[in-house]
Amino acid sequence: MSDKTQPETSAGVVVMRLDPKKGPCVLALRIGKRFDLPKGHVEEAHTRMGDPILACAADELDQEADITLLPIGSSLNSTTQIAALLTDQNFTCSNISPKTGAVKKNVFLYAAETQCARARIKPNPDNGILEHDEVIWIPFSRVEISAIHPYLKPGVLWAMSIFQEAHGV
Repeated sequence: MSDKTQPETSAGVVVMRLDPKKGPCVLALRIGKRFDLPKGHVEEAHTRMGDPILACAADELDQEADITLLPIGSSLNSTTQIAALLTDQNFTCSNISPKTGAVKKNVFLYAAETQCARARIKPNPDNGILEHDEVIWIPFSRVEISAIHPYLKPGVLWAMSIFQEAHGV
């Protein structure tokens, strides 16, 4: 049973790639007119692993976008749905209630890169329902004006800066 007085803890991954036509892009999951990231709740099963936040982020990336998360420095290629962490650090985004000012959710985001443009929406393994409408790649130049949830944008901008530093873009 969850403690409703404590904020929810979630984890996810900001996946980025260099698109030959669009330049650097961020993977987003469309839900109606809004964009989300592969993320989800840290569950009890994750707490039995070495790093429950990272374990949750990796699980959510696999479950929601069919991409496997690998350690920093892993080899990438354009045909395999894998992403490599860019850093072992994460960025915390807080979703704050406009009514009460209380933190409803803390989302720990990791930065990762891929060379593969393919990702696909997978049904929720618990109930078989698709939670998103499609996968899209948003160019870095459009992220600030995109419909990504506002509370997640600071984490996306943080990840973009790590990607830019790694690639000199």
